[in-house]
Amino acid sequence: MAAHRRSAHRKPKQRPLTGSAARTAATLALAGAATAGSVTGAGAAPAEPAPTATQVRAKVDRLYHDAEVATEKYNGAKEAAATATRAVDALADEAARRTARLNTAR
Repeated sequence: MAAHRRSAHRKPKQRPLTGSAARTAATLALAGAATAGSVTGAGAAPAEPAPTATQVRAKVDRLYHDAEVATEKYNGAKEAAATATRAVDALADEAARRTARLNTAR
């Protein structure tokens, strides 16, 4: 009786594509290939020529300057934050002292 059952561990047989299913698969494959060709840049304009050494040097100098400006801004902000932190700490200490004085006066 169990001889006609298929084992649970076996992979089911796949039927070959026929008729409209085969046409649909072929159409999708062709459409995918056409899309891939247009996305990869088939027929794209040639790349720009490589920059000269002078152009590269100028760009590197510009980038160094930009980095220096950004570093100065960062350092200024860091100093301002440290100053603000010290002010907050001083105010917190003053508040604690006044609270302690108020509590002893009660």
